[in-house]
Amino acid sequence: MKNTKNIYLLVPLVLIIFIVSLFNINIISEQKNFTAVNTVEVEDVKLPIIMYHSVSKGRKSKYNVPPSLLESDFKYFLNLGFTPVFMHQVVDFVSFGIPLPKKPIVVTFDDAHSSVFFNAFALLKKYNIKAVINIIGKCTDGDDVSKFDAIKSHISFPQLRQMVSSGLVEVGNHSFDLHSDFGKRYGIKKLKCESEQQYKNMLKKDVDKLQQRVQDNLGIKPLVFAYPYGKYSDLAKSVLIESGLKAALLSTHQINVLNKETDLFELKRFNRPNGVSSKQFYDAIESLTNQSNSMNNVLKYRWWR
Repeated sequence: MKNTKNIYLLVPLVLIIFIVSLFNINIISEQKNFTAVNTVEVEDVKLPIIMYHSVSKGRKSKYNVPPSLLESDFKYFLNLGFTPVFMHQVVDFVSFGIPLPKKPIVVTFDDAHSSVFFNAFALLKKYNIKAVINIIGKCTDGDDVSKFDAIKSHISFPQLRQMVSSGLVEVGNHSFDLHSDFGKRYGIKKLKCESEQQYKNMLKKDVDKLQQRVQDNLGIKPLVFAYPYGKYSDLAKSVLIESGLKAALLSTHQINVLNKETDLFELKRFNRPNGVSSKQFYDAIESLTNQSNSMNNVLKYRWWR
């Protein structure tokens, strides 16, 4: 009789042990699957990043592109099979291996001239083009946009809000008040008279000021920094990371090769000048993208010398 009672007591215990074992096996299996997904090797991705500035007709400037040429550019690179992506997608690919579409390209507009809102935004919507607009905080804060000038006036925060709400625009930090090539400092370059700590404090104060302005006005914080005039400092990276930025853009004419080892704070871009047809410009981008070492061949194109 005692043996029978003992058997009855053992059966639930055996069942509990069996169920717990199955549960542990499933957890181990899921952990293995998760590890496999995160350690999978992804192929290198070639990424051209294009830098536009103002978009206006009738204005003679090397880096002012007429709206008709911008539209031609969009149609031409779409026909070549390029797919515009945001910078956060680039960061996610390098950091987490999240796939990018075939033949990605990043379209950026530096300085956030008003002409980008009035002349380029409609084209972004017409062709479903994702773009990154790198704003100068002092200009975005202070302009009277009613006095429209393609070069001198800049996009306002209410206009930026419209653009971001469209789902086609990402906002980048182009410094609050360091976009200057006159006086003692050139862009974000360190002054000879500054200590490293003084320089870092200066840069962080400026970058954080614009980060907070964007947060206050748009409810987001930029994740990309565009070096004013492409001027780079070895001391800047740690400051930008501390300010919450995930990537930074240079002005070096070169195709980026993306993989898990890519330094996201030294991404290269091609400046888009006026006076060069869409075919000439984007055939060059296509050609460089298909080459194993594009850096050696950039200088054969007269507009990047």
